[in-house]
Amino acid sequence: MKRSFWENLVVGAIILVLLQTVVDDVATLANWPWNLRRILLYLGFLFDLFFTVEFLVRLYLSYVDGQAKEYFFRGFGWIDLLASIPLLLFSSGPVVYGLLAGGVPVFGLGRSLNLLKTVKIVRVARILRVLRVLKVVRQLKQTDSTMAQRHIGKIASSVLTTCILVFSGGAFLIQSVSGDSLEELYWSSIESASQALGSVPPAELQSEVQRIAILLPSLLKVKVEGKDLYLRHDSFYLVSRFGPYDYFYERRGSVELYFDYRPLNQVQAEHSLLLFAIVLGTLLVLLFYYAPHFAVTVTDPLFVMLKGFKEPSYNLEVKIPSHLKNDEVFRLAEQYNEEYLPLKQRNLSTGEMEVSDIKWEAVSELFKKG
Repeated sequence: MKRSFWENLVVGAIILVLLQTVVDDVATLANWPWNLRRILLYLGFLFDLFFTVEFLVRLYLSYVDGQAKEYFFRGFGWIDLLASIPLLLFSSGPVVYGLLAGGVPVFGLGRSLNLLKTVKIVRVARILRVLRVLKVVRQLKQTDSTMAQRHIGKIASSVLTTCILVFSGGAFLIQSVSGDSLEELYWSSIESASQALGSVPPAELQSEVQRIAILLPSLLKVKVEGKDLYLRHDSFYLVSRFGPYDYFYERRGSVELYFDYRPLNQVQAEHSLLLFAIVLGTLLVLLFYYAPHFAVTVTDPLFVMLKGFKEPSYNLEVKIPSHLKNDEVFRLAEQYNEEYLPLKQRNLSTGEMEVSDIKWEAVSELFKKG
């Protein structure tokens, strides 16, 4: 009972954290108020903490049972690891720390640190939690077979992990080598504006700020010696819509500049949602198209033949699709239908032998024919 409750709790948490991830990206794209997005960040931290504890507990219990290697490599333990500790240490953990420290913009320490990009790449591992839903598909009819569960799980984990690594790695590589990406244009425009406003004479600063504000929509606010010189939005809008990770701060002498960082966050959110859609779509195809196909062409014929070997009264023939008759499984099934079943029926009707007396060596000789 306790095990069932724990597994149900984990499955519920998996579903909720996937919803939280999607809603978080949607909130970024839709510019939701900061108060709502802050709640989503705290929820993300709690989920990462929960899955970290869950992974450590499972690893410890499997180690005590001498099954640590089995759990990590065959029980999706490596997925549990990627989807928990890295996220807690490099994504939600630093974000929540910054919020609890009074909204200190941890990722605003400097563009050279590039922490936002690093965190977003690590955060992609959260999509790996989709694979853990494979534990739920055992309840589906087409995955009753242990072999099918293992086979589909292996394919799904391999394909989806490859998609995630290629997508995230490719995006990072493109951003690194591309000289005209949105991010590079963003930073170059900020650098130009900062240099211009930092070197302009005080008497011309007001007019220069107005000129740059027209050309650069990302310029939010300019302060000189602690006093507001320019505001694109009123103070209430800035406070309610911008969090500490939604703007970039630059100081040049007595001039303080605030730039809107949300466009870059929105691009990253679009990439995350696209990757989530790819992963989810691939998983659905594997579960509801490939899994039934695997069952019909592999596990179902084997199940029929195995049951025929075990039960004296079971004489059902394996259905052999004409377009698959050359597959090894159905070649075996053909021998089962044409050789073994008649032999079984004849021997049972004459009472010469029981099914249990039919040795595999004799059966294998039948299958060698043809």
